[in-house]
Amino acid sequence: ADYLSENKKELFNMINFEFNMDDAKEVWQEEAREDGLKQGREEMTMEIINRLYESGFSVERISELIKYPVEQVKAMFQRSVTTT
Repeated sequence: ADYLSENKKELFNMINFEFNMDDAKEVWQEEAREDGLKQGREEMTMEIINRLYESGFSVERISELIKYPVEQVKAMFQRSVTTT
């Protein structure tokens, strides 16, 4: 069997798909909101890491407090130091 025969239903759906701009905008907006929330959480976590470190907490203790692996805390701390 050739490709067209094997994938007839999928091809039919692709050809007959009606693009709905309103639905697409909703999806894009939801993805943007999720990205913004994720970025905000990451920035807040980095701020907390920096404040705890500046207050004298070790990377290991910060890791315990925020429940992130030590290596991840170190990497986040390094990123924040290089971006400021």
